[in-house]
Amino acid sequence: EYIAPGDLIFYISRPRRGEVVFNTTHVGGVRGTNAEDLTRAEIEGRRQMMSIVSFLRKYVPGFENSYLLRSAAHIGVRETRRIVGDYVFSEDDVEEGRKFPDCICRLAYPVDVHSGKGEGYVKSEGKTEQAARRGAPPAGDWYEIPYRCLLPKGLENILVAGKCVSSTQAGHGAIRIMPACIAMGQAAGTAAALSVQQGVSPRALDTNLLLDVLRSRGALV
Repeated sequence: EYIAPGDLIFYISRPRRGEVVFNTTHVGGVRGTNAEDLTRAEIEGRRQMMSIVSFLRKYVPGFENSYLLRSAAHIGVRETRRIVGDYVFSEDDVEEGRKFPDCICRLAYPVDVHSGKGEGYVKSEGKTEQAARRGAPPAGDWYEIPYRCLLPKGLENILVAGKCVSSTQAGHGAIRIMPACIAMGQAAGTAAALSVQQGVSPRALDTNLLLDVLRSRGALV
């Protein structure tokens, strides 16, 4: 009856009474750059979605009369191609709580890698669950994303932000989340504007100037 992979039913309450969001479907073995794979993934994702609805109605008290209100317009791709930048962010940066002089974002989110095979959740590819349990900065600490992760090696006048930023797979598992993407996007946009104003390439931009402007606009850097 329940066909979604993994052993976790993850849901989030909504401000409106009686509504919850389920983040539970998981489709693996998909190339995020291939249209046919994405089509197949959307079909499978909706199949899993309906099985979850049926399961909830049958087995979970309070969901007897529940119904699907809405779903995503298209399947979300958690991970695909990434650039290789002037700095490659890694799991070590997370676990050691590394700080950088060109910090554009502070985070404390742990390494959160989902199996590409569609089998559910793992802390870090290539490690046992026990060995990978840390995957987070020390208690009460944080780590930082450097501006250099936004600069592709061998290219000028290009800034990259979000899920395709320069990182290892495990490092990506920590910084792919929305708050990080928002901060990276703000930094990239600000850096682009300053580079035009200063008449320099983004790589040659004074990072102290960039950080001053970001701080003046409320960024935590």
